[in-house]
Amino acid sequence: TKDRNNLELAIKNTFRRYAYEWLDSNLNIELKLNSINILSENQAVLFVDRSQKIIPRIDLKLYVHKGSNGWKVYDFGIWNFRYTQMKRRKYLAFIRNYDLDGLKNFLEQKNNKFFD
Repeated sequence: TKDRNNLELAIKNTFRRYAYEWLDSNLNIELKLNSINILSENQAVLFVDRSQKIIPRIDLKLYVHKGSNGWKVYDFGIWNFRYTQMKRRKYLAFIRNYDLDGLKNFLEQKNNKFFD
């Protein structure tokens, strides 16, 4: 349905916003690909070293999927935490309190503020 597609787009743009916010944070971070764990022909996990002086070394995990337009990141995380797991509870609570349209509007407002 149209509502579902609009919500999916808002969530995708939120994911993009988080990536841009992190890359634009001026934390003076070097990224280096450490290793790749191939899960299947079209899925893998990239382990990226984030060398940063103010915190201990943390491998960033980028979960990628190969689609018709090439490889794309669909989730990310550190240690055993993943973006989708952390946000799922918050989004479900938001839906319970405000419905799907409320969640979509909330995400779109934050995304528009960042990308405009």
